Amino acid sequence: MSDVRCPSCGEMHPIDEIEGSHERPDVVHSIGIFSRVFRVRNDGCFCMLDRKRYFVRGLLCFPVAGRSGPYCWGVWAEIDRSTYTEMDRLWDEEGRESASTFPGVIANEVPLFGRPLLGLKVAISMQPVGLKPHFRVLDEGHAAYGEQSLGITEARAMEFNHYVLGRGA
Repeated sequence: MSDVRCPSCGEMHPIDEIEGSHERPDVVHSIGIFSRVFRVRNDGCFCMLDRKRYFVRGLLCFPVAGRSGPYCWGVWAEIDRSTYTEMDRLWDEEGRESASTFPGVIANEVPLFGRPLLGLKVAISMQPVGLKPHFRVLDEGHAAYGEQSLGITEARAMEFNHYVLGRGA
């Protein structure tokens, strides 16, 4: 595998270690930078828009045939206020991964699944402290659900990487 320059950190990495990630929810990204200063609170894990909309950053993980770990795509999910409050309360607690799943809706588009990902319902599972929550797509008819359940090939993971690197899918 060849090394490529990471678009996020600028360092060189093996291409199979590159994973997609969204810096903020799409709706927040669409707000001008000046307005964002006044309307958005984003600490990298949680985001609040206009003190009315709440988001959590997590991972859509896809098992990859032949790899020991999954390919994970960093996205945001919109959550309601009570979920935000409970997740924030649990955030630094040991054993938080034992909590029940939380409901959310994907807040970023990833145009690699044939149908929109934005707006899909997900189950959010807390992970051990220091790790991002995992998002599980709930729509059984969506390609992302199948790929999360059955896994993806190395070639599919490379499609994701080429998209991340701006080379098209």
